[in-house]
Amino acid sequence: MLVVAGGCPMAKINITQFAKSALVDESQTAKIYHKLSRNYGGSQLGTRLGSLAETEAKHALFWAEFLKGRGIDAGRKINNLRVALFMVVFKLFGFGLGLKLLEKGEHAAVAGYGQILADESISPKEKEMIKEILSDELDHEDEFEEYGKKYKFFVDRVAVILTQMSGGLVTVLSVTAGLTGFYERPFVAGVAGMLVGLTQAVNSTVSFYFYSKTEKQVKLGIISRLKTAVDVLPGFFVQKLASHLKKDDLSEHAAMVVSEEAAKKKELLSKMIAKQKYDIDEEKLGSPTKTAFYAGFFRVLGTFLPLIPYFANLSTSTALPLSILITIATLALLGFLVGVSAEISVRLKIAELIISGLSLTGIAWAIGVAASRFIEFLK
Repeated sequence: MLVVAGGCPMAKINITQFAKSALVDESQTAKIYHKLSRNYGGSQLGTRLGSLAETEAKHALFWAEFLKGRGIDAGRKINNLRVALFMVVFKLFGFGLGLKLLEKGEHAAVAGYGQILADESISPKEKEMIKEILSDELDHEDEFEEYGKKYKFFVDRVAVILTQMSGGLVTVLSVTAGLTGFYERPFVAGVAGMLVGLTQAVNSTVSFYFYSKTEKQVKLGIISRLKTAVDVLPGFFVQKLASHLKKDDLSEHAAMVVSEEAAKKKELLSKMIAKQKYDIDEEKLGSPTKTAFYAGFFRVLGTFLPLIPYFANLSTSTALPLSILITIATLALLGFLVGVSAEISVRLKIAELIISGLSLTGIAWAIGVAASRFIEFLK
C-alpha cells in the first residue's frame, strides 16, 4: 500500500519516487500483517492475515524488480518504528481501529496506482501487474470492512467518546485553572473540579439515555408502521421505492426492477423504504443503556485525568502546567483516534481539539486571576 503525504493523491507522480515509496510501504505492510498473523495464530483471522502478508510481499517484490529494471537499487528500508507504532495501535485500541489506520493508506494507494497506469513510460506487462496490485488493494478494503465489523468498539462510539471525554477534559481543566487563579490552593481546586465533572457525568448519562431511548422508540415506531403498511399495500410501496431510487440517478426501468424484486420479500421492501425515505437501519439501532453508560464513563475519565496533579497536592505552579500537559496529551490521542476512525486529517483534528481546549482553559484562568486581583483591590 502506498501512503501519500497528507493522505492526498499526488498531482503528478514521479515514477521513481512512487516506486521507491511503494516498495517501502508494501514491505512494511507485509511485516505488519505477518506480525499480526502470528498474534492470531491458529485462527481463521490469523490465516487470512498471513495470506495478506504474502500478497503485500509479492507487491514489494514487483516494485523492487520495477526499480531494478531501471537501474535503481532502492533496497528495502523498512521503518521499524512505524511498524512498532502500528502494532501498539492494534494492541491498545483493537483490531477495528488498527484496520482503519491501515485502510487510510489503502485509499491513498488506490488513488496513486490509478494515476500511474496513465503514464506512457510504463510497459504493458508492468501495467497488467499494477492493475493486479490495484485489484488486490481493493479486495483488501473489503477484507477490512468484513473483519472490522467484528472489532469496532471505538469506531461505533466515536461521537460519544469524543464529545464526553473532551468535554470532561476541557471543562474540568477550565474550572480548576480558574479556581487556581483565584484561590491558589490546588487541592481545593481539584475537589471543586471533580464535583463539577461528576455532576456533568450524571447529567450526560441521564441525557444520553433518554435521548437515545426516545430516538429508538420513534424509529421503531416508524419501522412498525411501515411493515404493516407494506404488508397491506405492497404495490404502493414498490412505486414509492422506485421513486426514491430514481432520485439516486437510477433509470426508471432499473428502479422498477429493483423495487419489484424487493417486493418478493415484504420485509426487505419495508427495510429499503425505511432506509431510502427515513434513513433508518433497524440493525444499527443501539442500546440506550449502553450509550448512557459509555457517555458517563468517558465523562468521568475525562474529568479525572486533568485532576491527578491537583489531588497529589502539588504546588499551584506545578499542578496547573502538569494538568495542561495531561489534557494536551489526551486531546492529541483523542484527535488521533477520531481522525483514523472518521478517515479525516489526523493532524487537523489533533490541532483543532488542542487549540479549542487550551483557548477555553486560558480564558477561564484569566477570569480567575482577574477576579482574584479585583477582590484584592476591593480590600
